[in-house]
Formats: sequence, structure tokens, C-alpha cells
Amino acid sequence: MIRILLCRCNQANRLSGEMINAAIELSKNSAVSLTQVDDLCGLAARNPEWLQRFTEFHNVHVAACHPRTVQAILESVQAKATAAQTFDLTNLDQEILNELAGVVNNSSAGVSENAQDVLPILPESSTRTGIPEDWKPWYPLIDHTRCTNCGQCASFCLFNVYSREEDGTIHVENPQGCKINCPACARICPQAAIIFPKYSGGGAIAGEPVHDETVESDRIRVDMKKILGNNPYEALKLRQKRQQLLKKETSFDQETAEAERNRCAGDNNRRFSQTRDTNSPFSSDSSDRAGNT
Repeated sequence: MIRILLCRCNQANRLSGEMINAAIELSKNSAVSLTQVDDLCGLAARNPEWLQRFTEFHNVHVAACHPRTVQAILESVQAKATAAQTFDLTNLDQEILNELAGVVNNSSAGVSENAQDVLPILPESSTRTGIPEDWKPWYPLIDHTRCTNCGQCASFCLFNVYSREEDGTIHVENPQGCKINCPACARICPQAAIIFPKYSGGGAIAGEPVHDETVESDRIRVDMKKILGNNPYEALKLRQKRQQLLKKETSFDQETAEAERNRCAGDNNRRFSQTRDTNSPFSSDSSDRAGNT
């Protein structure tokens, strides 16, 4: 028996409805155990223990978005095992459906190797403290196959989303602290190692494979100039000072955080209005709004 974990991406609708329906139809097989979740990103943030437990079962496949994103999600919950295979449902693709059909048809009905274990029940509410029920799961994931732990994301972020482990590894500590719809930290990551699964702009930031390193490097260079200006090191130092000031604020709350975000956005707009390259494909209105921090 195989187990398929299928994400419906109800929060952002980044997946193809045709692909989701086709995957569900293919899974109507006595040899398949299908588990559907509304949003895999939200599940990983709210109930990491459940996802970690689910991946311990033998022969688990994931039908969701880009494989690079799924791998980063599983790493974020410290899953002890990786998916046997990930099926990308972002776009209608008959080849992917054929691969899924092959996996289903080649499986045999019956019990799995871990049949003595009971499939964990998905909790109705968050098991992680500090995450409100109405929170939209917009937050970064780190592709550790690309990350060099330079810490630029942690230096840039004002709201304690990132932290550094004792061994120097950067990880996402506080996903709910991230500003909704702002992928600025990913845009300035020197290694294109930060993924926002719900980012609508596509490319490496959205979890797609990096097909051309030169093109990606050019994109990063343009975005860094927009967001950090001509002296990125000085800009990061200033942001670190703001981090320290915010940490000292004993009355720091959500309203204070929003006010600080708005102030930063205003600073960015004033600082970079004269440096914008109007001939660049990265200077569109949508790109500029994504750069507000």
C-alpha cells in the first residue's frame, strides 16, 4: 500500500484544479491511502508533529507544489524521512499524471510495512503556540542545498522570523512574524535559497528549480540594489540596529510591528526612487510592492 498526502492549497490557490481532481481520481484504488489537507504550508507551521509523524510511514508520496518546496517543508518540521516521490500539481501536466498513475498501478493492495502504527489524527486546531487561527500561512522556507548560512536574511528581518542555531545553521524560528505578501528577504538572498511557496511571481522565490544561475544572479543583483541601495552592508547594519531597538521595546505588540513595517516601507520608497532602473523587467509595480519591508 502507498500513502499519498495531497495538498489542496486552499489558502493561495497556487495549484491546478484539474491536477488536484485528477490526482484524487487516480487515488481511488484499494492500494492507495489518500490524505487530503487544505494547506501543506499551514499544516507544517501549525502542526509540525503531525506532518513529522506522517512521513515516518513507509512509501509516502506527496502531491502538492514544486518538489523543491515540498523538500524544504519536510526539512522545516525535521521529518525523519523524505517523500518517496513528489508530484507537482501547479500546472496541468499529463506527464506528471502518467507518473502518478504508474505509481498507483504498480502498488499492491494490502497493509504497509508499518501497519501496526496508527495513522495520526489531524488536529482541528494548532498545536503550536502563538499562531492565531485566522493566520494566513505566508512565511519563508530555506533550501539548505543552496543556503550558505551567511545570515543576511536574519540581519535584514526586523521581526525575528529567522534565528541561528549553535552550529551556525539559519532556520525559520517565528513563521507567524513574517509580513504577509512580502518576500523581500528572499529577493536579496545571495544564493536564492529562500522560498515563499505562496509567492505569485514564480521563479526560484516561488520554489521553482533554478534553471539558469546567471539569470538568477542578475535578478538578485537588481533586487538588492532596489531594496538595500548602493551600500547593502551599511543598510544591513542600520536594520540590525532597528532589530535591537525593537527587542528592547517591552510594549512591542502587533500594532507596533505594523507601524514599524510601514515606516520601513516609506524609507525604502524614498531611498530607492532615484535609483530605480526603469528599463529593468524587475522594476514593475508588482515587484516594487514586494520589496516593501
